[in-house]
Amino acid sequence: QPAAPAVPVEKKVKVGLGLSVTGALASTTRPISYGLWDYLKYVNDVQGGLTYTSPAGTQETVTLDIKWEDMAYDPARAVDTYRRLEAWGAQVMHLTAGSMVLTVLDSITRDQVPVVYYGPIQPNSAAARPAYTIGQFPGYSDEDAVFLDWVKANWSESRPPRVGFINLETAMARVELPGQVPAYAESIGVEHVGQEWVPYALTDASVELKRLADKDPDFIFFAHVPSGASVILNDAVRMGIRDKIKFGQIFWGFSETTIATAGEASEGLYGMVPAALTTEDLPGVNLARETMLTYRPGDLFSSVYLQGFTLGRFMVEGIKKALETVGYENLTRDAINEALFTTTNLDMGGVVPPITIDREFGILANNYRVAVVKDGKFEVVSDWMPSNNLLKGWVPD
Repeated sequence: QPAAPAVPVEKKVKVGLGLSVTGALASTTRPISYGLWDYLKYVNDVQGGLTYTSPAGTQETVTLDIKWEDMAYDPARAVDTYRRLEAWGAQVMHLTAGSMVLTVLDSITRDQVPVVYYGPIQPNSAAARPAYTIGQFPGYSDEDAVFLDWVKANWSESRPPRVGFINLETAMARVELPGQVPAYAESIGVEHVGQEWVPYALTDASVELKRLADKDPDFIFFAHVPSGASVILNDAVRMGIRDKIKFGQIFWGFSETTIATAGEASEGLYGMVPAALTTEDLPGVNLARETMLTYRPGDLFSSVYLQGFTLGRFMVEGIKKALETVGYENLTRDAINEALFTTTNLDMGGVVPPITIDREFGILANNYRVAVVKDGKFEVVSDWMPSNNLLKGWVPD
């Protein structure tokens, strides 16, 4: 009797996701997590897996084997999540943000796990050698500096513009910002009037706002998620300073959710935009919208969802490049890491400018635009502006 034909073994690549769909910053981290996760599922469910051309020239397909956990933006939980995903055999991993990466940085380097994370790059992880981590955006200081560049370029009075800052209280921000931003402001002729700090779970910002308002700033630039932005902006309205001072917001909080939660208080708010607007008719935006409608038809299609989606696309493109370079049988963590770090002019359908990774300072998106909320919608008011990468080569003591 003839032997039964062999059943082909499904080829899989293990992708570990440390997401944050709950927690104090969930108004930002949930849509980011969903955007990334949804794209990986879209590759499997809609595209039939990740198709690539093998080194031998044949068309082959792998399934993305996805394992995820909710870290709730808690560095302590990130340690356990990383350990479980690494033990499972994740060949590439995502952790929500740099603060999660820092808690396991030594393990990442030891285990040689490529990790792509959302949010500002962390100088410690950027300086680790060999490098296994890539952040999506420049650091807090770099973004603050780009905002200051924009303020200065659009300032028409003879005196220097005056800018104050409110930042989410994190250990890295405490170390990084005071030494970088005031000096940069002075170097370009902007007066840095002060830095205030607020917690993750923000319920009142009136004390911090009053301290800055007493210094007569022209702008207050703040770093918080939409829920925190609503508190800051509505407190400013209640205090009678919202119309007297211009406000700006960091990229990971400046989203459609901020408009929805802050309401009228968001009108006239400036913010940093590191990717296309969700209203722009671009191939990458349209693909992200299609993906969201596939998995979350009732959700708001927001800029942070789009950013998370782009992060997922970058990870998949890295896997594809590694497969095409070394083949499935030779696919290792190091092969994927090398593919990610040698990314050059990767087209993301217009969502961000083409991506080229700097091996010495791994960032996906190194450019920003400034937008303003007008009639409840975003309106871009600048061209793309590159980051000066003030933190490149800098490591905290």
